[in-house]
Amino acid sequence: MESLILDKLKDALKERFAVEKELGRGGTATVYLAREFKHDRLVAVKVLHPELTTSVGAERFLNEIEITAGLQHPNILPLLDSGAADGLLYYVMPYVQGESLFERMRVEKQLPVAEALRIGSEVAGALSHAHERWVAHLDVKPGNILLSNGHAMIADFGIARAICRSCRGSAAMSDMIVGTPEYMSPEQGAGLDQLDGRSDIYSLACVLFEMLTGSPPFAGKNPEVIVHQHLGADPPSAGALRSEIPEAVDRVLARALEKDPEKRLATAEEFVNVLRSETALQLADPRAQTNSDTSKTRMGRVVTAGAGALSLSLGALAMLAFGRPAESAQASEAADDQHAVPIAATDLPAPKGPELIVQPGRPSSKC
Repeated sequence: MESLILDKLKDALKERFAVEKELGRGGTATVYLAREFKHDRLVAVKVLHPELTTSVGAERFLNEIEITAGLQHPNILPLLDSGAADGLLYYVMPYVQGESLFERMRVEKQLPVAEALRIGSEVAGALSHAHERWVAHLDVKPGNILLSNGHAMIADFGIARAICRSCRGSAAMSDMIVGTPEYMSPEQGAGLDQLDGRSDIYSLACVLFEMLTGSPPFAGKNPEVIVHQHLGADPPSAGALRSEIPEAVDRVLARALEKDPEKRLATAEEFVNVLRSETALQLADPRAQTNSDTSKTRMGRVVTAGAGALSLSLGALAMLAFGRPAESAQASEAADDQHAVPIAATDLPAPKGPELIVQPGRPSSKC
């Protein structure tokens, strides 16, 4: 089946790209390495799996891609091309030299505080840019954050939203929740139809929490348990788990992890301002870096339980090689999307705590 798809892709794109080989495969897409003839450069071509292509539909997918293609920001992985060919839905991205945050944290569970804050501020800046243009990501996670040349880039804008809309428009998929359990906002877990940028803020807070402490705020033996905690359990204090985390960061994480979106940080720009100021303080104080390294040794690596991405989430499977064969880097990326399991909204417990309200009129994915 896969060889047939590769042959179809090669034939469909032969006028513009030479598709060379498969780089990685996850629960929702397969990524191929290709060379663009016009600019003689390597690119990554991501192809949705056939069953998902049927559910999403070419028109809806390409419309969402067109919206997100207009995002121009140094910390957003750009979209080079997209299309439908011979029953395949695909989009093309740069082939980036580097690794994903997911891969980085497999090696180093806790990042130095200053580095974690810098990565968080760059991703928050990218989200702020998108949210100002009414585009939400809806699947912010380590596998979608690429690290290259000392900077972070977020990938797959608009893809989760296209799938999310398909879920709401399909009887067969109407009970499915789009997202990744460890980083899913309460409103995503509750299966609400409209999600906005505040959902991304919550997800980024989960990612930053993990960079700083070595584990996400919530974990469990299966996706349903994790989502249940997002809906009703209080998150732990990051500062209580790692003493050198600045108090201002601990406070902003607590606000970003509020269950009720109305009590959460209103914009990603607020996140950016706190993280940038604290990053500057960390870099200005050499003792902060020494304490960070000491803490990593003292606390060791925290191994978390829990499932990976849902079958409807899209990880950044392609685009990565960092001084090693491309296959090994891609295999590690596929791991963030391989443990794909569906969650039915009807299987989840009713939300506890404050009512989850999405304010009309805010930038929304209208999913």
